[in-house]
Amino acid sequence: LAFFSHSQAAVHFTRSLILDEFDLIGKNSVSLDSICLQNGCKVYVSAVKDDQFIGKLSFQGAEGANAESLESYAYDFDKKTQQKIPFVAENNSPLSIVNSNENFACGPIVIYAISNDANNLYVAGVYDVSRTFRDEQAIGKVVTIIGPRPFTVWASSPSEEMEASVYMTGFDIEKDDKCIQAYHSTRGLGIKYSVNGPITTLFFEEEVQMNVDFFEFFEKDLEMTSATFISSPGFIGCSNGEVYRTSLYPNDANFTFTSDIARSVHLEAYLNTEDPLELTVESVNTITSRSFTGTINSDSYHRMGEVSATKLSFFYTMSDSSSSFLVKMTDLGLTQSTVRPRRTTPPTTRHSTPSTSLSSTSPSIPPTTPTVAAPTTSGMKGASLSTFILLVLLHFV
Repeated sequence: LAFFSHSQAAVHFTRSLILDEFDLIGKNSVSLDSICLQNGCKVYVSAVKDDQFIGKLSFQGAEGANAESLESYAYDFDKKTQQKIPFVAENNSPLSIVNSNENFACGPIVIYAISNDANNLYVAGVYDVSRTFRDEQAIGKVVTIIGPRPFTVWASSPSEEMEASVYMTGFDIEKDDKCIQAYHSTRGLGIKYSVNGPITTLFFEEEVQMNVDFFEFFEKDLEMTSATFISSPGFIGCSNGEVYRTSLYPNDANFTFTSDIARSVHLEAYLNTEDPLELTVESVNTITSRSFTGTINSDSYHRMGEVSATKLSFFYTMSDSSSSFLVKMTDLGLTQSTVRPRRTTPPTTRHSTPSTSLSSTSPSIPPTTPTVAAPTTSGMKGASLSTFILLVLLHFV
C-alpha cells in the first residue's frame, strides 16, 4: 500500500534540494531557482526502468531556450566511470522542470539539484542504483548513490581496508543541516548496508581501490552480529524532519535481527513519529514488547539503551507520511553473567541520558568528510539479562 496522504514533499538542504513524484504530480512546472539561480547548479535524475512519464518531463531555462528531456539524464551515464551525467545550469539563468504529461502525471523519480557553491561538488562521484559499478578502481573519497527504490550498497576490496561515515543525504550536507550519521563502518575489507530512501553518501576516510555494487533489494532479516541500522521509508535524518516519498514505498515495515546465542546490543533511536515503533525483545526465557513514539527537537527524539537477546523484532505501520525513524544497532558481543561492553562501531555521539535537542547530537560537516565524535563509556556494565531488558525499555520511555 502506498502512502495515502501527500503534501509538499520536497527535501531541503542548505545548498541542495531533492524532489519526488509528488512534487510534480498535478503541476505543469516546478521551479529550481531557489537552488540554481544565484550560482548555477547541477541536477541529477533517477527513475525506474522504462518509466512511462519521464519522456514528457523536461528542463526549461530562460524564456525561448530549448527544453531538454529528463529522460536521457535519468538513464545515461559516463561509460568510463559509470557515474551519472548531470544537467548543468549556469548562474543567473532561471530553471524549471516542466510536466507535459496528461493530467500532469508523474512516476517514481529522484531529482537531486545542487548549487555550484556546495561542498564536495567537484570531488563527489554520483551513481545510479540501476548501474552496478564492478571494475575495481579508486572511485574517490565521497560517493553518492541515488534511486527511487530501496536498495543495498556493497563496497568491497580484496586487499585494501576501508572506513567510511554513512549518511542518508547527498554529498553537500553542512553543519547547519544537522543531519544524523546513520552508520560508521569499522575498518575492514567491506561495507554493506541497506537504504530505505532515495539517496545515500559514503564519506571514506581515504581513497582506496574497491568494487562498489548496488542492488535493488532491501534486507529486512539480519544477523545480530554486526553494526547496522534500520529506518522508516524515505528517511533523510536532518533537523527539518523532511522525508522523501514515493508510491513504491509500503506504509509498514518489519525488521528482524537474530542470533543463535544471546548477544548484548546497544540501540540508539531517533524518533519523529506519532505512529508507534514496536520493539519485541526475545531471549531464552523472556519475551518483552514495547511501543515508542517521539518528536523532533524534544527529549523524546533521541533514545538509547542496551539489551541482551537472541532476537529483536521491529514493526512499524505509518499513517502519517511525514513521520520518520532511524535505529542504530551495535553488537557488543556475547552475553555473559558479567557483561563488559565491546564497541565495534561508535555511534555519532554517546550520552548517559537522552539528548535534549538534535543539535547536541549532530556531527559537524566540514567541506570534505563528516567528523565522528568519540564515544563515551556506557554505565551499564555487569547487568544481568533481565536487567538489560528492563533498562533498555525504561530508557526508551
